[in-house]
Amino acid sequence: MPTSPVTITACGQLQPDDHSLTVPISSADDPYEDYPEDNDNPSLDIQQPATCLKIVRELRALGNARWRESAAVSAMDKWRKALRYLDVHPVLPDDEEQQYGTEFRALRIPILLNLALAAVKVASRDAAEEALDVTERVLGMELVDADRGACSSVLSPCASYLIGCGHL
Repeated sequence: MPTSPVTITACGQLQPDDHSLTVPISSADDPYEDYPEDNDNPSLDIQQPATCLKIVRELRALGNARWRESAAVSAMDKWRKALRYLDVHPVLPDDEEQQYGTEFRALRIPILLNLALAAVKVASRDAAEEALDVTERVLGMELVDADRGACSSVLSPCASYLIGCGHL
C-alpha cells in the first residue's frame, strides 16, 4: 500500500511508431523447427545436404523479405536459423563436397554478412556483440575473390559501428 499519493500520467497511450503496434509477421510461411536437431518430420531428412540447402534457401529468402519490410530483428531470426541448418553440415564428405560445397559456401557468406549488417542496424549491445562474432566468423573463412568485395563493403560499416561502441 503506497504511503504517499501516486499520480499516474501518460498511461494507455502508445506513440504511432511504437514497436508493439507493428503487425507480427506470420510464421505460417516457415514450417521448419527453430533448431535442426528438433526436427521430427520424417520427410525432412536434414542429414541430406540437398534437404538442408532447400531449407536454407527458403529461410534466406524469408529473412531477405523481412529485411525489405524493415523488420531487422525478424530478418536476423531467419538468417540465424538458416545458419543453424547450414551448420548441420560443417564439413561435407568428399563425394558430397563436389556436388554441394560451392552452394553451401555461396549461401553461408551472404547470410553471415546480412546478419552482421542487420545487427548493426538493431544497435543494441547484444546485437553489437553478435556483429562482432559474425564478422570474426567471416574473416576466419577461406574467401574467393568474388566474396572479398562483398565482405569489405559489409565489414567496413560493421567495424566502424563496433569501434564507436567501444568493442574494437
